[in-house]
Amino acid sequence: MFAAECSVGRLVEAWALRFDSVSDVAMFGMQAALAIAKARGNIVICSDYSNLQALPSDVFPAFVEVLRRANPRLERAALVMPRKGTSLRHQMEALLRQATHPNRRLCADSAEARAWLSSLLNREEQVRLDQFLRERALVSPVVPLRSTFSNLGRPASYPPTSRQGQGVKPQR
Repeated sequence: MFAAECSVGRLVEAWALRFDSVSDVAMFGMQAALAIAKARGNIVICSDYSNLQALPSDVFPAFVEVLRRANPRLERAALVMPRKGTSLRHQMEALLRQATHPNRRLCADSAEARAWLSSLLNREEQVRLDQFLRERALVSPVVPLRSTFSNLGRPASYPPTSRQGQGVKPQR
């Protein structure tokens, strides 16, 4: 539920919905490294984390390292954040501080990301940036697995489980 690629010029596109483990972040890091290697010259990164769930604490250091590895070639990066979700925003602010590159910015929406990046991109890269941001805007947030599958195996006549996992029998 994540990817990184370079389709045009020096624009690197990345997105993630969820990182469940350090191995997820390592895989994402490999995808990012391949995308950066494909890009020409200094890179401009647009990352869509607008549907990203909060990061588990064990993946945080690995994610910092993924960001740091891009630093030598990074000219500017925009990280599109969710409209809601202050815990993720706080995590990302901490990530950016630890990644130590002054030209990374958290953006409230795709318009802010576009404004931050466009002046550095040629026409073809701007068109691809717009396309990437439009495509990502169509993605629905992921519902956490625990709520999606909490009622599997229960008769359809039973109401959803409560917070304690106890179902309530329907009244007859």
